[in-house]
Amino acid sequence: WQFPHFWAIAWKIDEDYRKAGFYLLPLKSGKNKLSALIIFAYTLFMIPVSVLPFLFGHIGVLGLATLIVLDIIFLIPALQLLQKQDDKAALKLMFASFIYLLGMQIIWWIDKI
Repeated sequence: WQFPHFWAIAWKIDEDYRKAGFYLLPLKSGKNKLSALIIFAYTLFMIPVSVLPFLFGHIGVLGLATLIVLDIIFLIPALQLLQKQDDKAALKLMFASFIYLLGMQIIWWIDKI
Protein backbone atom coordinates (compact mmCIF):
# COMPACT_ATOMS: atom_id res chain seq x y z
CA TRP A 1 0.00 0.00 0.00
CA GLN A 2 2.88 2.33 0.73
CA PHE A 3 4.18 2.96 -2.79
CA PRO A 4 0.76 3.67 -4.36
CA HIS A 5 -0.09 5.88 -1.36
CA PHE A 6 3.17 7.83 -1.57
CA TRP A 7 3.02 8.18 -5.34
CA ALA A 8 -0.60 9.39 -5.20
CA ILE A 9 0.51 12.20 -2.89
CA ALA A 10 3.53 12.86 -5.10
CA TRP A 11 1.27 13.07 -8.16
CA LYS A 12 -0.84 15.73 -6.48
CA ILE A 13 2.11 17.94 -5.46
CA ASP A 14 4.57 17.06 -8.22
CA GLU A 15 4.99 20.62 -9.52
CA ASP A 16 6.00 22.01 -6.13
CA TYR A 17 8.62 19.34 -5.58
CA ARG A 18 9.99 19.70 -9.12
CA LYS A 19 10.56 23.40 -8.49
CA ALA A 20 12.71 22.40 -5.52
CA GLY A 21 14.57 19.81 -7.61
CA PHE A 22 12.91 16.69 -6.17
CA TYR A 23 11.40 13.95 -8.31
CA LEU A 24 9.03 11.79 -6.27
CA LEU A 25 7.06 9.97 -8.94
CA PRO A 26 8.28 6.59 -10.23
CA LEU A 27 9.71 8.27 -13.33
CA LYS A 28 11.62 11.53 -13.57
CA SER A 29 9.42 12.46 -16.51
CA GLY A 30 6.57 13.09 -14.05
CA LYS A 31 2.83 12.77 -14.51
CA ASN A 32 2.36 10.52 -17.51
CA LYS A 33 0.84 7.23 -18.59
CA LEU A 34 3.93 5.19 -17.71
CA SER A 35 4.07 6.60 -14.16
CA ALA A 36 0.36 5.84 -13.78
CA LEU A 37 0.96 2.31 -15.11
CA ILE A 38 3.70 1.69 -12.54
CA ILE A 39 1.41 2.94 -9.75
CA PHE A 40 -1.36 0.66 -11.04
CA ALA A 41 1.02 -2.33 -11.22
CA TYR A 42 2.14 -1.84 -7.61
CA THR A 43 -1.50 -1.60 -6.52
CA LEU A 44 -2.41 -4.70 -8.53
CA PHE A 45 0.45 -6.58 -6.86
CA MET A 46 -1.32 -6.10 -3.52
CA ILE A 47 -3.82 -8.82 -4.46
CA PRO A 48 -1.35 -11.75 -4.45
CA VAL A 49 0.41 -10.23 -1.42
CA SER A 50 -2.93 -10.29 0.43
CA VAL A 51 -3.07 -14.06 0.01
CA LEU A 52 0.15 -14.56 2.00
CA PRO A 53 -1.35 -14.05 5.49
CA PHE A 54 -3.90 -16.74 4.66
CA LEU A 55 -1.26 -19.13 3.32
CA PHE A 56 0.81 -18.70 6.48
CA GLY A 57 -2.21 -19.24 8.74
CA HIS A 58 -2.48 -15.70 10.10
CA ILE A 59 -6.03 -15.10 8.85
CA GLY A 60 -8.95 -17.31 7.89
CA VAL A 61 -11.02 -17.55 4.73
CA LEU A 62 -13.30 -14.68 5.77
CA GLY A 63 -10.27 -12.47 6.41
CA LEU A 64 -8.82 -13.40 3.02
CA ALA A 65 -12.08 -12.64 1.22
CA THR A 66 -12.36 -9.29 2.98
CA LEU A 67 -8.76 -8.40 2.12
CA ILE A 68 -9.39 -9.17 -1.53
CA VAL A 69 -12.46 -6.90 -1.47
CA LEU A 70 -10.27 -4.16 0.04
CA ASP A 71 -7.70 -4.80 -2.70
CA ILE A 72 -10.35 -4.24 -5.34
CA ILE A 73 -11.52 -1.05 -3.59
CA PHE A 74 -7.88 0.10 -3.65
CA LEU A 75 -7.40 -0.98 -7.27
CA ILE A 76 -10.35 0.97 -8.71
CA PRO A 77 -8.87 4.46 -8.12
CA ALA A 78 -5.49 3.20 -9.35
CA LEU A 79 -7.21 2.15 -12.57
CA GLN A 80 -8.90 5.56 -12.75
CA LEU A 81 -5.49 7.22 -12.39
CA LEU A 82 -4.17 5.07 -15.22
CA GLN A 83 -7.12 6.06 -17.42
CA LYS A 84 -7.41 9.77 -16.55
CA GLN A 85 -3.94 10.73 -15.28
CA ASP A 86 -5.27 13.68 -13.30
CA ASP A 87 -4.96 15.07 -9.78
CA LYS A 88 -8.52 14.12 -8.84
CA ALA A 89 -7.85 10.45 -9.54
CA ALA A 90 -4.59 10.64 -7.56
CA LEU A 91 -6.47 12.13 -4.62
CA LYS A 92 -9.02 9.30 -4.75
CA LEU A 93 -6.17 6.79 -4.72
CA MET A 94 -4.63 8.50 -1.69
CA PHE A 95 -7.91 8.29 0.26
CA ALA A 96 -8.42 4.69 -0.87
CA SER A 97 -5.03 3.87 0.63
CA PHE A 98 -6.26 5.18 4.01
CA ILE A 99 -9.30 2.91 3.80
CA TYR A 100 -7.12 -0.01 2.71
CA LEU A 101 -4.65 0.30 5.57
CA LEU A 102 -7.30 0.82 8.24
CA GLY A 103 -9.44 -1.98 6.84
CA MET A 104 -6.51 -4.37 6.65
CA GLN A 105 -5.57 -3.73 10.28
CA ILE A 106 -9.17 -4.16 11.44
CA ILE A 107 -9.45 -7.44 9.52
CA TRP A 108 -6.29 -8.81 11.14
CA TRP A 109 -7.55 -7.76 14.57
CA ILE A 110 -11.10 -9.12 14.16
CA ASP A 111 -9.88 -12.35 12.60
CA LYS A 112 -7.93 -13.09 15.80
CA ILE A 113 -11.01 -12.72 18.03
